[in-house]
Amino acid sequence: MSLLQAHFPEELDGVRIGFQTAPTGDGGGGNPLLYTVDRAARTIMLFRMPIQRARGLHVDDDEHRRYFVEHCVYLAVCEYLGREPWELLPGRFDHY
Repeated sequence: MSLLQAHFPEELDGVRIGFQTAPTGDGGGGNPLLYTVDRAARTIMLFRMPIQRARGLHVDDDEHRRYFVEHCVYLAVCEYLGREPWELLPGRFDHY
């Protein structure tokens, strides 16, 4: 989050990111609800259980689980700012 706050200080000033054990609903889709965004309250809430239980990591270790949590935070911030993931930090990953 600190990287994104450094790039978008005004847009993310005062935005709180928190964790909750599980969502209260299913999000209306077939995928697990990993986070919610409330622009009016300036909050992003990540859900611990769906993130911890997510499958599909090609390597199941602490480092990759941390990357997945960071990925969830990144997606939530993208949604909060109303931008697509590739728009948020253009050129940042071009060396890959």
